[in-house]
Amino acid sequence: MVVVWFKRDLRLEDHEPLTKALASGEKVLLLYSFESFWTQDPHYSKLHIDFIQEGLEAIQLKLKEYGTKILILSDYIPEILQKIHSQEPITSIYSHMEAGMDITYTRDKAVKKWCTKNNVHWYEFAQNGLLRALKNRQKWREHWISQMKAPIHTPNFLSGTYYNSKEIDQLSALLKLTPLVLMIHHKTGIQIGGSLNGWKYLHSFITKRISGYQKYYSKPLESRLHSGRISPYLAWGMLSTKQVLQYVTQHQKQVGNKRNLNGFLSRLSWQAHFIQKFEMEPSIEFDAVNKGYATLNKTVNPSY
Repeated sequence: MVVVWFKRDLRLEDHEPLTKALASGEKVLLLYSFESFWTQDPHYSKLHIDFIQEGLEAIQLKLKEYGTKILILSDYIPEILQKIHSQEPITSIYSHMEAGMDITYTRDKAVKKWCTKNNVHWYEFAQNGLLRALKNRQKWREHWISQMKAPIHTPNFLSGTYYNSKEIDQLSALLKLTPLVLMIHHKTGIQIGGSLNGWKYLHSFITKRISGYQKYYSKPLESRLHSGRISPYLAWGMLSTKQVLQYVTQHQKQVGNKRNLNGFLSRLSWQAHFIQKFEMEPSIEFDAVNKGYATLNKTVNPSY
């Protein structure tokens, strides 16, 4: 079997690992886990978890059309892989690269170690133009533009190429895995997760709300209407940057003020650029971005 490990890429369209796995000729298992080391980290709140669950709920609803689902758990990924491998040998893992925090990078190193020990190939694919092991960003923009112009990846769910829901349930029972039941609590006044909702925000922005973008995007009140509102969907991969950029390009004739359009596209590039910066300089999670502040005496507020 091969495993498609969902991380910050909670969508089915433009999902290269999923597309490649389904075309590999081996049977595919879809996997996600709410690992406690990050769900209980102070960087995350219940709002984050709810948003992720809403994204997964949307995917599960779509996968139901193909008679399959994501196996959603709450265990440590290396431990899950070991349990599955003991019963159904895993030949390959497919996932996107993740520019996350140090705790997720530590987990990824544990997964890599497990793969090496068990002779499992881990295929990691770039997402939103992210590159690993860059020494500088001098040619990064050219690479990013090239990636954004590439075709959208469309998975082909042919019967027999993936584990169906019944087989997933049987495997879970055999391995004594406890699938997580999604607990969805939609709240009024808060954006709801899922790719479809992300597309709705993007469409309403390009066709109407973009009119006040340059004037209001930095204003706390007006920006609620005139900004894109797609940041959380990009952050959790419910939309890919490529999907957004290509959609905006295809509908640019509907935007009267090109200054608004160019401003939005510029910030879309900035967003990817600073994720690349974080990938290359992970120390900024712990240290001041401006090194000049490192030597200053700073009062520590326990509340923060």
